[in-house]
Amino acid sequence: MAATWERKADEDPGAPYMRGLDRRVERLFVQDSADPLAGTFIQTVMEFDSPTWAWLVFRDGSPDKRYARYGEVERIDADGGSGAEEQRTFCAHFGGGEYNRWYAWLRFGQYLVEVEVIATMPAETSTGMLKAAIAEIAEAARRI
Repeated sequence: MAATWERKADEDPGAPYMRGLDRRVERLFVQDSADPLAGTFIQTVMEFDSPTWAWLVFRDGSPDKRYARYGEVERIDADGGSGAEEQRTFCAHFGGGEYNRWYAWLRFGQYLVEVEVIATMPAETSTGMLKAAIAEIAEAARRI
């Protein structure tokens, strides 16, 4: 998959948990442009002013806390051997029914990485995509 990184406005979203955010870049992959939520894969990298800010945001801004008001968000085991200082993975379903979103939340020093898979494909395929993304991020982090 190939997509370009796009810088996002640092205040977007302008939530209190984003204090210390220096810059954020994101890339989005869409399987079907007619239905953007059918097979979407999003990677977001956030750079904070210090590892302390990233550590705080990792706790206060994790997907389970941000999205709990929209539906059920559950922590799952999807270790991809990231080598991150901290890693959490989640699945969520919004509006009932099957789980339809998967998140990886990783911290590397002053950087946070969020991977989101929004899919209508089977759960095994989506969690496989999430694990593969974590492994790819781990490889990139080792090269830095």
